[in-house]
Amino acid sequence: MARDDPFDSLFSLEDTYYEEGFKQGFADGVSQSGLEARVFGVEKGFEKFLDMGRLQARAKVWSARMLPPSQEEQGAPQSLAVDDHVGLSSQQPPTLPTLQNHSRLSKHVHTLEALVDSTSLSMRNSDDSVGDFDDRLKRAQAKVKIIEKLIGEEGATSRITSDGRDAGVKSRPLRDEANMEDFGG
Repeated sequence: MARDDPFDSLFSLEDTYYEEGFKQGFADGVSQSGLEARVFGVEKGFEKFLDMGRLQARAKVWSARMLPPSQEEQGAPQSLAVDDHVGLSSQQPPTLPTLQNHSRLSKHVHTLEALVDSTSLSMRNSDDSVGDFDDRLKRAQAKVKIIEKLIGEEGATSRITSDGRDAGVKSRPLRDEANMEDFGG
């Protein structure tokens, strides 16, 4: 007579709990991964639009610094005043030098303005829209490098990271005492 042993279920108890935990963990992972993917997508989208905004600001400044053809012929002032309310004194406010309106420079600046124009950027989250945005961002970054080389402002943006920090500056904690091991140079 074959009788079932009441302790047989104890021998497979570990496997039973393992399978139950795996199923529960898999279900939780599926629900959480969608949320994490959405948060990651929002963060990356924000970073890309922030970069595009920085490029748009630079394009507007360069466009404002270029002399219109009519002012070039009349002998325009050497610089444009910057509205700065930080240090009110009897001195003249800081100024930005004007840029000579060369045809190559103006062509590149106008192309950059068209690439970063916020009214023509799509806000949809489709593959085509995201691909178009990424392509325009890369082309705009390339135009900025060309314009920087033309006007002699090389490396002004290459050191700024996406979180706004200057990559050329290394931050080290301040210490009261000098340690020989911390000597960097």
